[in-house]
Amino acid sequence: MTGVIKFLKSNFSEITKLDLELQQKSIKIEEENKLGLALSFCTNLTKFCLYLYSANIDDRQVSIILQSLTNCSLITVLQLSLHKNKIGDEGAKAVGVAFSSLKNLKELQLYLYNNLIGDQGAFSIAKSLSSCIQMTNLTICLSNNQNITEEGYLQIDQSLQSLKKLTELFCYLSESEKLLKSKYILECRNIKVLNLEVAWYESESKKKMQRTKALKIKRLVKFNFFG
Repeated sequence: MTGVIKFLKSNFSEITKLDLELQQKSIKIEEENKLGLALSFCTNLTKFCLYLYSANIDDRQVSIILQSLTNCSLITVLQLSLHKNKIGDEGAKAVGVAFSSLKNLKELQLYLYNNLIGDQGAFSIAKSLSSCIQMTNLTICLSNNQNITEEGYLQIDQSLQSLKKLTELFCYLSESEKLLKSKYILECRNIKVLNLEVAWYESESKKKMQRTKALKIKRLVKFNFFG
């Protein structure tokens, strides 16, 4: 794991894999600008993991930091741990623009739970996911974004159905979520492995319902349930 100070002193063009950690700390304006600029020079990155949770970041800050990823076209593995922040619809759009610009992206882990995202943000993420045509593995968690309605989750389900190379999906769900509950995901023929984790505080009946629903996905070969 690399801290921001150490990263900013690195030879950016030589970095191919980067685990960057900056959680539980408020980011100053000069830090976000330096971080965004530095990432734009990491043109040889193939794997990037950003741990920026509980950092009190908002839409503007996440946009500044992630816009530089458009220069990192070689990335095939991306993890964005951005949970427990103040990211809303515009921030979610910026996140989507960032990962959708990576045309070689095959594996994405997207942790956006406990933010302020609504349907417009969910629509933006769904649109961006649809453009990731090389993706084979996806982990997604949008729990406790109270403004995402059934329509927002429906759009994401549709985007998952459109990813023909997506074979493995890992989802974290809470009771209020409608993810994986539409006809689109049930008709999905590309997903072969589904890993489903349900919030620990859900009742056994709720967990059973989630499990039963997931097993109806067509052509599913392997199902792992955690909860």
